[in-house]
Amino acid sequence: MLVHDMCLFAWGLVWLAVGFVIYATARPATIFAFFPHASNPAAVPARLRWVLGPAPTFVHVIAFSLMSAAVIARTRRQIYGVCGAWAAIEVGFELAQHPAFRTWLAHHGASVFQIYLLGSYLSRGTFDFGDLTAALVGATLAAGILTRGTRRRK
Repeated sequence: MLVHDMCLFAWGLVWLAVGFVIYATARPATIFAFFPHASNPAAVPARLRWVLGPAPTFVHVIAFSLMSAAVIARTRRQIYGVCGAWAAIEVGFELAQHPAFRTWLAHHGASVFQIYLLGSYLSRGTFDFGDLTAALVGATLAAGILTRGTRRRK
């Protein structure tokens, strides 16, 4: 791993830490499963909630794109593939929270997904168009960061 790649990976970890802080401070306690009583969304001003709500999705796409690209992406095509894959994963998880998809998954999902996803994630999460937008904007920003000024990535 080159120094540049280690820096990208480190920046990904920084973005991931930012996402953790947002989860701990702005998300409802029922969604923050690891530390359910660390959250107090009522303390967050209402005008900031519309930004902080989709912020973890935005941050996750950037963080995981930077870390993944540091390890596996060497060309612009690979960078776009990594960023697109993380956006697709986040969009998929968000769509799975939509009531129509949630019902379909409950009837057609594999038992592992029913136990894990339907048992915790999907039952506590809510579908939000803001998260879909955040995933796409995060992937675009990550691709911009990864392709800007990098001579070795063509």
